[in-house]
Parts: sequence; C-alpha cells; structure tokens
Amino acid sequence: MTIASRMLWTGLTLFAVGSVAGAVGCSGAASETDEATGTQAQDLSGPFTVTLAVPDPLSPKVPVLEGSNGVTVNSNSTVLSGTVVAMGASGFAAGTGAVVNDVWSRGTAHLSSSVHVRGTLHASSTVTMLGDVIQATDTNPPFDPPTTLTWTVTYPTGTPANVSVPQNQSETLAPGLYGTVSVGSNGTLNLAAGTYYLTTLSVSPRATVNVGQATGPVIVYVSTSATLGGSFTGVSATADLLVGYFGTAAITVGDSSCTILGGTCLPFVGSIVAPSATVTLLALSAGPHSGFFAAPQLVLAANAKVQYRG
Repeated sequence: MTIASRMLWTGLTLFAVGSVAGAVGCSGAASETDEATGTQAQDLSGPFTVTLAVPDPLSPKVPVLEGSNGVTVNSNSTVLSGTVVAMGASGFAAGTGAVVNDVWSRGTAHLSSSVHVRGTLHASSTVTMLGDVIQATDTNPPFDPPTTLTWTVTYPTGTPANVSVPQNQSETLAPGLYGTVSVGSNGTLNLAAGTYYLTTLSVSPRATVNVGQATGPVIVYVSTSATLGGSFTGVSATADLLVGYFGTAAITVGDSSCTILGGTCLPFVGSIVAPSATVTLLALSAGPHSGFFAAPQLVLAANAKVQYRG
C-alpha cells in the first residue's frame, strides 16, 4: 500500500516530527485538516500547506492523476488504472490515441482523435474528434463543494548538512534535516524509514535512490528545487515512498537517458505531491509509473503509462 493510500484511507499519523495527515470521508462534502505539531520551521523551510481536492462524490484516495488546475495525457499515453481528476479551468486534455478510464474535468475536456475513455467522462463541456470512443458521459458533474484533505509540513530547526554522493559510489542517509542532497550518475542513495527534510534534491540521470532496506514509510520533503532524473527503487509493501515538493519550478519524473545509453530505465513507484509545480511523467520502456500523483498541472508524456498503486 502506498503512503498516499495510507494517508487517505486510514488517516494514520505517518510523519515523525512536523507533519500529520488526517482522514477523509469517502463521500459527500468533507474537509479534514491536521496542523503540524513539530518545532518551528526556518523561514526558508515552511511551514508548507498541502491541500488535495476532488469532486464531491470522490475521496482523495481515488485518483492516480490529480490536477488542481489541469491534466494532460499526450499522444498514445495510457492510464492503466485509476481515475483522472482535473479540478481547475484548464480541464482535461488527451492527445491522439490516448487511453484513460474515468475522467473528471471542471474545464472543457479536449479530446484529440482516436481517444478511448474506458469509463465515464464527467465534464459539462467536451470537444471531440474523429474516432473518439467514450464509454459513458456525465454532463452535469457535481464538483462543488469538493472533498478535501489538508495537512501542514513544518521543518525542524537546525543547521542542514549538504550531502553529495559521487559517481559510482553509494551512501546511506538517516532521516533528518538536510540542505542540498545530490546523487551523481551511477551513484546510489539509500534511505531508511522516516522523514527527510531537504532544501534541494538532485538525482542525476542513471543515479538511484533506493528504499529497499526501509522497514516503513519513507517521506522526502523538498522545499526549494528537485531534479528527479534517476531511478527510485525498492518500494514494496513494507517500504513506501512519498516525495513532497514545495518548489515552483516544473519537475520531470523518469530517467530517459537509458534509452540512448543502454540499460533499464525504472519507472517511479510511490507518490508525488507538488502543490505549486507542474509534474511531467516520462515514457519509460521498463514499465508504467505506479502510485499517486498530485500537482496543479500534471502531464503524462507521449507513450507514457501510469497506474494507480493502492
């Protein structure tokens, strides 16, 4: 079960110092807010508030792609499982040959040609083209009031240390407060169970972040900037991964360099929540990205695949 699922399904307290996640009702208009109880944060480290919102009939546990503004699935991309939710004016857009399941779009849903909606398209306004197949439509979807989940992340005080993993080397990091954490090409960063509070996370192409030895959830908060160019491995039933990114610069998830240089480019498995940045999931030959992804604007790149991991 992913960290997102644990947050949204059980409302368990997942975080060590400074973060608490609250439970959410599965139907009706509901709002749950839990404030962080940790120490006061530094000026550059929050506190940061995360709010997930979905249409009234749903719960934040449901979507695989949850855009507070919009969601774009590009040509020949596939949502293997899970619901797509676009809560803002940008709405939902699908490129030629895209395949999705249930879709909720507050703004106009724009479908290019030969798009296949295998579930229900919930949108009051839809633009379609030749060859589109829509299993069912709902032209009066109940978006308001939304069901929401809110929590606050407060960084602990202290002097953050910088950590650099050189190329072809490995290092194990304990939970805690850090500044810039960088992993060079072919380097490996091992993370134990617990909460990590970072200023910057830079994972180079062909680098690895491994949580395989963790015995519980691994939560990585990044306050300023993130580069997720490598592989994230070891996620399992006992070692979950959540990345919370609070910067504003767009991030791209996935290591596409293996296609050119050889090797296996592993998909992201876990959850990413980025309240203020666009998140793009790249196409990888090794398989679909799996988990829960929430951002103002979510983009599934051409030929990419994603599935919900509950």
